[in-house]
Amino acid sequence: MRATVWVIRAAAIVTLCALALARPTALERADNQLYDGLLRRAPPGQPAAHTAIVAIDEDSLAAFGQWPWPRTRVAHLVDRLQELGASGIALDVLFAESDRQGEADSALAEALTRSRAVVGYAFVFGQAPGDAPCRLHPLDLVQRDRGTALPSDRFFAASGAVCSLPGLADAAGASGFINAAPDPDGVLRRVPLLLRYADRVYPSLSLAAARRATDERAPLVDERGDGSLTLSLGPSTLALDARARVLLRLGSAPTPISAVAIFNGTVPPAAISKRLVFVGSTAIGLRDMVTTPLGERRPGIEMHAEVAENLLAGRVNERPEYAEVWELLLAALALTLVVLVAGRLGLPAAAAAAVGLVGVAWWGAGALLHETAEFLSPLLVWAGVGAGLAGEAVVGLWSGRRDVAHERRRREEAQRLIVQALSSLTETRDADTGQHAKRTQAYTRLLATALAKTPTYAKTLGPAVDLVATLAPLHDLGKVGVPDDVLRKRSSLTPEESEEMRRHPDIGHESLLRAEAQAGVHDDEVLRLAKEIVYTHHERWDGCGYPRGLAGTEIPLSGRLVSLVDVYDAMVARRAYRAAVGHAAAVEFIVRERGRHFDPDVVDAFLSVRDEFERLSRLGPGS
Repeated sequence: MRATVWVIRAAAIVTLCALALARPTALERADNQLYDGLLRRAPPGQPAAHTAIVAIDEDSLAAFGQWPWPRTRVAHLVDRLQELGASGIALDVLFAESDRQGEADSALAEALTRSRAVVGYAFVFGQAPGDAPCRLHPLDLVQRDRGTALPSDRFFAASGAVCSLPGLADAAGASGFINAAPDPDGVLRRVPLLLRYADRVYPSLSLAAARRATDERAPLVDERGDGSLTLSLGPSTLALDARARVLLRLGSAPTPISAVAIFNGTVPPAAISKRLVFVGSTAIGLRDMVTTPLGERRPGIEMHAEVAENLLAGRVNERPEYAEVWELLLAALALTLVVLVAGRLGLPAAAAAAVGLVGVAWWGAGALLHETAEFLSPLLVWAGVGAGLAGEAVVGLWSGRRDVAHERRRREEAQRLIVQALSSLTETRDADTGQHAKRTQAYTRLLATALAKTPTYAKTLGPAVDLVATLAPLHDLGKVGVPDDVLRKRSSLTPEESEEMRRHPDIGHESLLRAEAQAGVHDDEVLRLAKEIVYTHHERWDGCGYPRGLAGTEIPLSGRLVSLVDVYDAMVARRAYRAAVGHAAAVEFIVRERGRHFDPDVVDAFLSVRDEFERLSRLGPGS
């Protein structure tokens, strides 16, 4: 048993490990949903302290006309932000074509040169690069501890770019991509900070702007033991995944300021001073919208500003180093706890413990995320709890079935012992009766098996053949209560003696009833069949039998079977007070009594095996 139990438990552990290593799509999807749920439970984020958003909104379009504006107006906006003390300006705007006013591009270029500006561009994937020239600003990433180039083969790789005019990008001196692809379910949870293009690595708009605002010339990037990355920006070290994506920490995006307010001078300097300002569109029809883990849709410019705020504040959510290993270890611990509780206190206690572990894992994951900004998914722990509980349920089911089988064997052995003991008791009173009881068992098994092969009785009798045969020798149990001078008489009985003999079904039945009551047993199948056989084996199909005069199917099937067997053995076996009449005469009598003394179906079954009956009758009383 122990070996089987541990095989089942080992299968649960192997299943858990396979799930952790394979990480199927369904698991990733569930992980994402859990992350979203944990974010929704988070307390409100701190107000933005490092960034601001200047929006090209509906009020701006109403005041200055439709987009795109003349480059001179954009240049004026950049100058105003510089005057207000912006630490950097990130333009989430593409200036891919020259302005219709000839000198306007140069005016914007001069404004960008005077400011600490970063322009945006968009990478394309799976397409041939366009003919338009681009001025992009790559990063040379060096592993801090090794002094070697950081491998970027796992980064997302672009095939081309759509960018602003080269003169504007050169004037700004810095640029970054604006791409931010959502997960397969359409939710933006991770934003790439680095992408690969033409064997070089390029920063996102948020990263490039944060570098510009802090004079960080070369952010340090290092590879952790599990393949994930760390990025050092100023005093902060931030964790990225192996594809250089940062996990969003929401709730700190600045409230957009209308561009009209900048031009009108109604914005207090503190709203812009020493802040990294993102300029982009939030007007309907011009904005790009993304869905966040909080279930809301927000303009892309807000997401760029939120990422930059996270970078500058050193507050990003992250997966700890070797997060998958920690999750697997915690899941194995949860599985072990469930197994231990089940082994000591039983499956119901293990189920209660499993519910508690599920709650603790959810609470712990939320507390870890909110307190340390580290995300460990509770999903694998839940899977470990489920695997442990399922394994223990299988163990319990297997053990239960084994115990049931063991109990069934024990009961069968006990039944045989009880029947043998009662048969022996009958034999001590009368040898003929005892030998008759033994032969009855073999005859009954043969007859019941034959009848169970017929469609009418296959379902009802088939499963009970062995039990009916086992109990058949008890049919004359009541004869132990018949006086010796009647039971052992070697001549014909007087009417009074016959009446006394006819009482043995009642005596046997009452004995079993008393035993049942004293033992406190109720609804036991063995006792029910025993009582039927003892009480009804002298009933007749035509209703002329005793002790109750039952007729037809009122007589239990077990009683009808033993009735025929009892008569057959009484006719073919030699008794001390008379000779045997023989097999042929017994068969003739049984056929003649079909439908009167005996159930017709039972007689038909008997006729199908009468040759086997004759063979058994020749084996002698000890057979």
